[in-house]
Amino acid sequence: MKVDLRDAQELLVKAIRRREEASVANDFERLEKLRALEETPDDYLLKKTAWSLLFFSAPIAFLILPLVIGLADKYLSAQASQILWFSAKSFMAVVLLGFLVSIYLTFKEKSSY
Repeated sequence: MKVDLRDAQELLVKAIRRREEASVANDFERLEKLRALEETPDDYLLKKTAWSLLFFSAPIAFLILPLVIGLADKYLSAQASQILWFSAKSFMAVVLLGFLVSIYLTFKEKSSY
C-alpha cells in the first residue's frame, strides 16, 4: 500500500480543522473568526500547528521530564529508572524531529515566494 504525502497532509489538515471547530463550538465570535480563517493555506496551518505543539512539548521533554525522573531516581529500582530514561530520551528524539520538520516547513514556505 503506497501512501501519498499529499493525501497524508490533507488528512492531517482535515483533522486539525475539525479539532479547531470542536474547540470553539459554543463561542460564536471565535467560530466566525474560524470560518474566516478557513481560507488559510494548508501549509500555514500545518506550520502553525507544528510550532504550537513544539512550544508546549519542548519544555516538558527537555526540562520537566528529566528533572522529575532525576528526583524520582532515588526511589525507583534500576530497571524502572532505565525504562523511564529510555522513554524520556525517546520523547526528546521525537520532539527534536518535530523541531526539524517545523524548521523545514518554515523555510520551505519562505523559499516558495
